[in-house]
Amino acid sequence: MCIRDSTHIEEMLKLKALDQYKDMLLASVTHELRTPLNCIIPMITEAIKDDDVPASVKDHFLRPTLNSVHLLMNIVNDILDFSRSKRKKLRLNFSQFNLREKLEEIMQLFEIQCRHKGIELRFEYSTDVSSIIYGDKCRLGQVIINLLSNALKFTSKGAITLSILPNIDHEDWITFKVADTGVGIKPCLLYTSD
Repeated sequence: MCIRDSTHIEEMLKLKALDQYKDMLLASVTHELRTPLNCIIPMITEAIKDDDVPASVKDHFLRPTLNSVHLLMNIVNDILDFSRSKRKKLRLNFSQFNLREKLEEIMQLFEIQCRHKGIELRFEYSTDVSSIIYGDKCRLGQVIINLLSNALKFTSKGAITLSILPNIDHEDWITFKVADTGVGIKPCLLYTSD
């Protein structure tokens, strides 16, 4: 094969280099954003624990701020994961953890926002699902936060429900279900495995 015009090859190499630079920039920026967020979270948490801080300040200012910082941290983590996955460096960290406790923590992140919008937030955990599981606690948390964030974004009234159920088809699997009274997704945009 004889290549007479090297222009296309040069353009492809430039695009590849630009794509790699973009991924490195994303990774760098997200690491830089995580540093101040990791400082802010413990400071707000300590202020919430402080008995000298009035309850009204905690409820109206500190807890909503902490909630927002956690959600921002989730966005930063999503961007970092995206850049890692493109570089094939995304790793899952499996360990044993209490699923129910993790999900209750996540639900607390959304309580204030739901209350502010007048939306009921429900959490249903089947007694047939073990609380202690083996998996990637952080990645699972990110997925659930993204699902709840989308539900909150598109729900203006009614309720959002997170349900944890046994999987009917696979004994060792768990079904995570987020249901809301929002506008919904057009059927043509839904993914099905069929």
